[in-house]
Amino acid sequence: MNYQLSANLLKSVKTAKNILVNTHKNPDYDSIASALSLQYVLKTLGKNVKIVSCQKINEHFFFLEGAEEINFINFKSFKNFINYDLFIIPDTGNFDRVTGSKEIALPEAIDYIVIDHHKTNSFSHPLKLIDEQAGSTTEVLYSLFSDWNIKIDQNLATLLLTGILGDTVFLRYCENRKKTMKAVTDLINNGADMDFISENFYERYDFSYIKLVGEFLARMQKEKGFVWSAVDYKTYKKYSFPEGAREMVADLFFRGISETDFGVVLLESKKGLIILSFRSKKNTDVTKFAKLFGGGGHKNAAGATVHGNIDQIIKKIKEVIDRI
Repeated sequence: MNYQLSANLLKSVKTAKNILVNTHKNPDYDSIASALSLQYVLKTLGKNVKIVSCQKINEHFFFLEGAEEINFINFKSFKNFINYDLFIIPDTGNFDRVTGSKEIALPEAIDYIVIDHHKTNSFSHPLKLIDEQAGSTTEVLYSLFSDWNIKIDQNLATLLLTGILGDTVFLRYCENRKKTMKAVTDLINNGADMDFISENFYERYDFSYIKLVGEFLARMQKEKGFVWSAVDYKTYKKYSFPEGAREMVADLFFRGISETDFGVVLLESKKGLIILSFRSKKNTDVTKFAKLFGGGGHKNAAGATVHGNIDQIIKKIKEVIDRI
């Protein structure tokens, strides 16, 4: 048995008939793949399942079966919670990452299960499974499904492996490498199509996406101990709002600069609304920076979304460094 909570979680699932599952705000591969994996397994258990998201899902994820059927909803006006017995919240650290806004709370009349791998998860529900040693929530689900004696076929294996590879940047950044590699090996042995995943990750870039990556790199600045780059809303609009460029730049470049400890990529996704992605080297914990702006994440990969301006944000980060 991987988790002591596994039996209680399965009991709650078996008791429910109609189940909601979410993707978090600005969903990534792990968020999408976790939701789709849960849906796949819950349907085999005879449950009615609906995946909901506070944002429309980018077409880049549509290579995953079922991704284009994820339902975009406005949580502020969504009245159908009464039709569901259980809400499963994977890979999501707090309620506003579910609803898309700090002003929109989740209803209390529905039971919740939280499944995550982020140490900054702030949900207080008793049925909360957090595995900080997992490199992704899909890795947590792999272990959980094993406890539930779920048969992992090729479709499920590919979904789970997609989330693991996405969150670890193809195994570059693992919390517990032996644990993660065992999961990857088992999933490949069960038919996961790694070539299919790799092709869809790295061989379908839109031209405007790569041009935006270039903007981030051209604007990179080096400060005491860190590097940063920011793209304003006007520039983002110029390239037709391609998603994923911020994360790609952060993952592939911003923790690799010599003589620095970490990097932060800033994107003004809407006027006055800035998304931050922090990436750091092994011994630098960037959650302390993400928490400054109400965010969270991992020791070496964290993020936040904040209203403000770029100069103020960089100034605040510098002030923290000067105090260390």
